[in-house]
Amino acid sequence: METKVISSLLDDGHLSLSAEVKEKLQLGVGDKVELVIKPLKEIPDEENPLLKLIGLCDSGPPDGSAEHDRDLYLKEKELKK
Repeated sequence: METKVISSLLDDGHLSLSAEVKEKLQLGVGDKVELVIKPLKEIPDEENPLLKLIGLCDSGPPDGSAEHDRDLYLKEKELKK
């Protein structure tokens, strides 16, 4: 079974699917679908692999998290010169 996240719930209670989902499922206006609702499984912090990356690097700019866009795009522009 394929699971998709619904993009929005409209004021009148209807669900709005993205164009990508409609195209992939080949849905047209008025087509009926089956919706399965289940709670999301939360991963405890101690098991989350992304949280294990925090603090992994001791080097780099001291404002790297605050200025990451500047660092990424400035270097990209410099490489294109």
